[in-house]
Amino acid sequence: MEGGGRDRSADRRGQRGTADLYQTVIRAYVVPHIGERPLQELAPAHLTALCGQLMREGGRGGRPLAPKTVRNVHTTLHRALGDALKWGSVMRNAA
Repeated sequence: MEGGGRDRSADRRGQRGTADLYQTVIRAYVVPHIGERPLQELAPAHLTALCGQLMREGGRGGRPLAPKTVRNVHTTLHRALGDALKWGSVMRNAA
């Protein structure tokens, strides 16, 4: 690239990939387990139970889910609930 400018297309692809990961995590792991619970009622115990269940039987065919995937679920929830806290949708971040 001329002028030493930085190629930002890689940054945009990375952001899109992150958004896709978050959507997949929410759709595949969060909604089926705690998706019907109102955000205001979500407590740390619910998330601990979710992560435990995913570690025991959250994968295909009831197999354990990989620890990295469980971390991705927790990180996604932590960030989403942090945003909800910032926007006033919840009183605390349960993650």
